[in-house]
Amino acid sequence: MIFFTKAPINGVFEMNCIQKTLFLSIALLCFGFGPFSSSVWAKDDLVAKVGQVPITAPEVMRESEKVLPRSAGFHGSLSEERLQAARQKALDNLIERAYMVQHSLDEQIKIDKKEFDQAYHSIRDKFKSNDEFKKALGSESPDQFQEALRRELLAKKAQEKAVEEKIRVTPVEVLSAYEENRNMYTRPKSFRASLILINVDPAALPEKKEALQKKAEDVAAKAKKGEDYFNLAYYNSDDRTRFVGGDIGYMHQGQLIPELEEHLLKMTVGEVKGPISTDYGYTIIKLTESQEARQLAFEEVQDNIRKRIEDERRKALFDTWMQALKLKYPVRHFDKD
Repeated sequence: MIFFTKAPINGVFEMNCIQKTLFLSIALLCFGFGPFSSSVWAKDDLVAKVGQVPITAPEVMRESEKVLPRSAGFHGSLSEERLQAARQKALDNLIERAYMVQHSLDEQIKIDKKEFDQAYHSIRDKFKSNDEFKKALGSESPDQFQEALRRELLAKKAQEKAVEEKIRVTPVEVLSAYEENRNMYTRPKSFRASLILINVDPAALPEKKEALQKKAEDVAAKAKKGEDYFNLAYYNSDDRTRFVGGDIGYMHQGQLIPELEEHLLKMTVGEVKGPISTDYGYTIIKLTESQEARQLAFEEVQDNIRKRIEDERRKALFDTWMQALKLKYPVRHFDKD
């Protein structure tokens, strides 16, 4: 049954993946020895080029697999329009990465052999044999895969230097953000409850409805007299929570349907109310825990505040950096006839 207007806080309700991982990136030749070699790719594979960095058809295909929804399974279940949108998104992602890779070349950012080997073996060692590894690569050769992996590592390192290393958030800034937005850091009234549902079919005959109402009244009377609520729920409730004694977990104010919440907000811990008529039938509800609304202390939220500020600065730095790269490096597209 659906008694919630929103999800409860906590309670009883609560390409191939490896091939997608393999699409990380590219080159064994260059641990910083020079510009990219396009010789590992056929000329007809080229889709676009950012500066010296090529983007190939196999890369776009693999990136498309990452963009497409996993639930789609086989692409036959998607329209051509959605497939084309996925390919465009994949190409946009690869162009953005290529900007970062070209920047790393200009700035002479290196990936040393140890760093590359560690990243390579973290993927390669998932396979039992070379044949299994090559099968997972699909149409890509080992050299192409290594070239792609190197690009991914270079892009990551370029972003670390251009963005991550420039993010600074002081304790004073965190405290100031808390003081200026105290109203954001409050916890609303919360409670935990258990319920017993006697389900009533709206189409049931009057005598059937009357019998179910009588059952609900009898169960409610037993609960109010102190009989074991867990057992009453287990043997009488039509809700799936019967298996946990009717426990619906913790909720904030506003998460439960109004017919039940209006009673819970007035109840004391341990009190039982009902039967209460709802769209689902008759409900007997017991309040088991309650916490008043309160202001969260700075110590409780400072990590979240710091992360929020860092995320905001990260986005601003990245957007500014990417805009500069787009102005600096031309993109060439190789359309197929």
